[in-house]
Amino acid sequence: MAVIALVAIASSCAVASAQRAGGSSGGGRSGGGARSSSGSHGRGRYFYAGRHGQTAYYYDAYSSTGSRVAGGDGPLWLGLFLIVGALVVSARPRTVRRDAAPDAQSPEWKNVDLGVVEVTVDRATRVEIERAIARRKTHRREPRRVRRLRAMVDALRAHRAAWRAVRVEDHRPMSSPIADGVFRRLATGARSGSVGDDREVLTIVVASRREIVDVHRSDEEAADRVLRAMAQLELREIVALEIAWREAR
Repeated sequence: MAVIALVAIASSCAVASAQRAGGSSGGGRSGGGARSSSGSHGRGRYFYAGRHGQTAYYYDAYSSTGSRVAGGDGPLWLGLFLIVGALVVSARPRTVRRDAAPDAQSPEWKNVDLGVVEVTVDRATRVEIERAIARRKTHRREPRRVRRLRAMVDALRAHRAAWRAVRVEDHRPMSSPIADGVFRRLATGARSGSVGDDREVLTIVVASRREIVDVHRSDEEAADRVLRAMAQLELREIVALEIAWREAR
């Protein structure tokens, strides 16, 4: 749409310039101080001035009612220039925060809490979960990382009756290099490994700046508690996130 508007404005400028050029060539005589009268819309005067090899034409027009009509293409081209500048500025790429984990030595890893929930469902349930996520209404300003996490948690908890198996891991806070290594190991494991026929395994791994929840079991109740705690995290509290499906091959 912006390109179409730009072309339309440029065409208007060209037409206006051509009309004025045609008017100036239609009457008068060459030389300094040449004069010409306009057609049916009013009268006007053309002035020619030349200095040091430069030539300029000025047109001072008056309508039939006596009101003055501004001349020159300057305002039109100035407006075109401003619009082009605005389009260039608006087209600049914006910085987008990615889901990628920070570097191993990043201070963001210091004393993070790692939580893992793994849930096994059948293939039909996975399809239902993904459809529920697609239908979910979210606020456009909600950060992508938070939106992904909350949408998956809500859909997964809504299908709790279809859970076939669960696994929960609760890691204590650790130093930066160790936390980075553990998270990457868990994230890799979430995307690989064997799965039984007609089984789909969803793994959610979250590295958080604050404690997610303290659990000592690995059952459905513990998994539900951890999922609810994960969904309450804010963007500034999430250091890294991995959400992955693993299916039978």
